[in-house]
Amino acid sequence: MNGSPAVVPETDPAESDTAVIRPAARLRGEPGLPGDKSISHRALLLAALAAGESRIDDAGDGDDIRTTATLIQRLGVEVERLAADGRRVTYRIVSPGVDGLHEADGVLDCRNSGTTLRLSAGILAGLAATHVLDGDSSLRRRPVARIIEPLRSMGAVLHARRNDSLPPLTVVGRTRLRAVDVTTVVPSAQVKSAVLLAGLRADGRTTVREAIATRDHTERMLRARGVPVSFEAAEGGPGAAWTVEGGLRVRAVAERVPADVSAAAFWLVAGAIHPDAELTLRSVGVNPTRRAVLELLGRMGARIDEFGVGDGPDDGVGEPVADLTVRSSQLEAIDI
Repeated sequence: MNGSPAVVPETDPAESDTAVIRPAARLRGEPGLPGDKSISHRALLLAALAAGESRIDDAGDGDDIRTTATLIQRLGVEVERLAADGRRVTYRIVSPGVDGLHEADGVLDCRNSGTTLRLSAGILAGLAATHVLDGDSSLRRRPVARIIEPLRSMGAVLHARRNDSLPPLTVVGRTRLRAVDVTTVVPSAQVKSAVLLAGLRADGRTTVREAIATRDHTERMLRARGVPVSFEAAEGGPGAAWTVEGGLRVRAVAERVPADVSAAAFWLVAGAIHPDAELTLRSVGVNPTRRAVLELLGRMGARIDEFGVGDGPDDGVGEPVADLTVRSSQLEAIDI
């Protein structure tokens, strides 16, 4: 990309870590973006549930995603990295299906990934096995009570330290689970996803209700894999309810993960505030529950063109995807 800022050491790098960063005179090009982190996690976990071969192109290649890949491998899933460029990676996944997953030998290390811990707990709750989910010192400060309560109500046995509030988290799963109708205490896409994934192993219809609708990647991806997920908006409010039927099989698919809109946000702001900029961001996920940055920048007067390049339930993701071009803009203050 043209116009990268010059970084000139203030002193000898061996003696100091101080540097002077000079502004770029212009910004032009197509910055590379990682695959969407939230979708990459879910793609790996759903591939583990699906019997057969799945392919995941352009997944994010950060540490958290690798942690999820290692976790499903520990459960008996074949995970092959076919290509990687530092931002994105292609995975080939071969799974025996949910009934073929086996108990992992030893603790499942989720490292620093709360998404890995919470979503995998929903899957493990429906396996007749015992697992311990742990992680680094940061993860051990992340709350887990909000997933323990609904999964316990489904018949799984879960325990954690500090009165069931903090990891490590022990999950003693069972088959089959009880279907439930639960309202989340704190609206959370991770909690909702954990319960819906457990609901696939439940006897009946499992419903999750939220006071405020959260991101819906799991629901879209389940539909793209042949699992109907019904949606009901709350009357006169921002809440919603999602329902999944137990006993349905997840289909193996080939999919392409869109670029992460959270990573794109930095470039969108940079392009809008720079006096001489034109940046194009390719294949960015523009899910309605994730595109607030686009709406807010638009209200401020940012010049952002959006060209839809994909939106459908048959691509393995079911997500709206667009190319975004941002240009130098005269911005105005707004209230948020």
